[in-house]
Amino acid sequence: MLVISIRLPEELLEEADKCAESLHLKRTLYIRKAIEQFNQSLKKEHSKKRLIKASLKTRAESRVVNKEFNEIRNDSSF
Repeated sequence: MLVISIRLPEELLEEADKCAESLHLKRTLYIRKAIEQFNQSLKKEHSKKRLIKASLKTRAESRVVNKEFNEIRNDSSF
Protein backbone atom coordinates (compact mmCIF):
# COMPACT_ATOMS: atom_id res chain seq x y z
CA MET A 1 0.00 0.00 0.00
CA LEU A 2 1.26 3.46 -0.87
CA VAL A 3 1.52 6.34 1.56
CA ILE A 4 0.37 9.83 0.56
CA SER A 5 0.36 13.24 2.16
CA ILE A 6 -2.54 15.66 1.65
CA ARG A 7 -3.43 19.12 2.85
CA LEU A 8 -6.94 19.57 4.20
CA PRO A 9 -8.73 22.51 5.71
CA GLU A 10 -8.73 22.14 9.48
CA GLU A 11 -12.53 22.10 9.62
CA LEU A 12 -12.72 19.24 7.11
CA LEU A 13 -10.23 17.16 9.05
CA GLU A 14 -12.04 17.84 12.33
CA GLU A 15 -15.34 16.78 10.76
CA ALA A 16 -13.74 13.63 9.33
CA ASP A 17 -12.27 12.81 12.74
CA LYS A 18 -15.67 13.20 14.41
CA CYS A 19 -17.32 10.97 11.83
CA ALA A 20 -14.57 8.36 12.06
CA GLU A 21 -14.83 8.36 15.85
CA SER A 22 -18.62 7.99 15.75
CA LEU A 23 -18.19 4.95 13.49
CA HIS A 24 -15.35 3.57 15.62
CA LEU A 25 -12.95 3.76 12.68
CA LYS A 26 -9.42 5.02 12.47
CA ARG A 27 -9.01 8.23 10.54
CA THR A 28 -7.07 6.50 7.77
CA LEU A 29 -9.76 3.87 7.25
CA TYR A 30 -12.49 6.49 7.28
CA ILE A 31 -10.73 8.58 4.64
CA ARG A 32 -9.98 5.49 2.53
CA LYS A 33 -13.65 4.47 2.67
CA ALA A 34 -14.73 8.01 1.79
CA ILE A 35 -12.50 8.00 -1.28
CA GLU A 36 -13.75 4.56 -2.31
CA GLN A 37 -17.36 5.66 -1.92
CA PHE A 38 -16.76 8.85 -3.91
CA ASN A 39 -15.05 6.87 -6.69
CA GLN A 40 -18.01 4.49 -6.87
CA SER A 41 -20.39 7.43 -6.95
CA LEU A 42 -18.52 8.98 -9.87
CA LYS A 43 -18.52 5.66 -11.75
CA LYS A 44 -22.28 5.31 -11.25
CA GLU A 45 -22.88 8.87 -12.40
CA HIS A 46 -20.74 8.31 -15.50
CA SER A 47 -22.63 5.08 -16.30
CA LYS A 48 -25.95 6.83 -15.76
CA LYS A 49 -25.03 9.59 -18.20
CA ARG A 50 -23.91 7.03 -20.80
CA LEU A 51 -27.16 5.07 -20.41
CA ILE A 52 -29.25 8.22 -20.75
CA LYS A 53 -27.36 9.20 -23.88
CA ALA A 54 -27.82 5.73 -25.39
CA SER A 55 -31.47 5.69 -24.36
CA LEU A 56 -32.14 9.03 -26.06
CA LYS A 57 -30.44 7.82 -29.23
CA THR A 58 -32.39 4.57 -29.18
CA ARG A 59 -35.63 6.40 -28.46
CA ALA A 60 -35.23 8.52 -31.60
CA GLU A 61 -34.46 5.44 -33.69
CA SER A 62 -37.41 3.57 -32.15
CA ARG A 63 -39.78 6.35 -33.16
CA VAL A 64 -38.67 6.02 -36.78
CA VAL A 65 -39.13 2.24 -36.71
CA ASN A 66 -42.54 2.56 -35.02
CA LYS A 67 -43.63 5.06 -37.66
CA GLU A 68 -42.57 2.66 -40.41
CA PHE A 69 -44.47 -0.21 -38.76
CA ASN A 70 -47.58 1.94 -38.45
CA GLU A 71 -47.35 2.87 -42.12
CA ILE A 72 -47.06 -0.81 -43.05
CA ARG A 73 -49.95 -1.73 -40.73
CA ASN A 74 -52.14 1.02 -42.20
CA ASP A 75 -51.22 0.21 -45.80
CA SER A 76 -54.41 -1.02 -47.43
CA SER A 77 -52.62 -2.61 -50.39
CA PHE A 78 -52.01 -5.82 -48.41
